[in-house]
Formats: sequence, structure tokens, C-alpha cells
Amino acid sequence: MGEPPTPYIAAWHQAPFGPLEEFEGVNRDDFALHLELFTIRRTSGKLKFLAGSESGMSVFINDVPPETAAQRLREVASS
Repeated sequence: MGEPPTPYIAAWHQAPFGPLEEFEGVNRDDFALHLELFTIRRTSGKLKFLAGSESGMSVFINDVPPETAAQRLREVASS
């Protein structure tokens, strides 16, 4: 028996887009368009799979509704 196919997600990285004055100190020549591939296989203890934005750019999405997060913050602030 062979290994099952490995599912993956892809992330493309490119230079910042927009007027250069918004990116002070950034030289677009320092960037190269490139593809990054990630497997979505995780251990059984993980709560969920990471999305493409989470794996590719470390921008994490919060699954908690804003009202619940606000309540938790109020509880922490008052203790």
C-alpha cells in the first residue's frame, strides 16, 4: 500500500503593491515572485486546519465571534 495523496495549499508571494511612499525603506528589487507549498496534514490534537492566509503569511483568523471575544476581554480587564 502506498501513501495517500498529500493535500496541500499554496501561497504566492510578491513585492508590495501600491505607491512606493507607503513602503518607506522597501526596495521592490529585493522581492522575487515565488510559490510556497504547504501540506495541510496536521496531528490529531490540532483543533482545525490552517487556512492559506494563515500558513502563507502568518495572518491568523479568529473563529470566536466578536461579542464573545469582547466579553472575555471585559472579564480579564475586571479581574
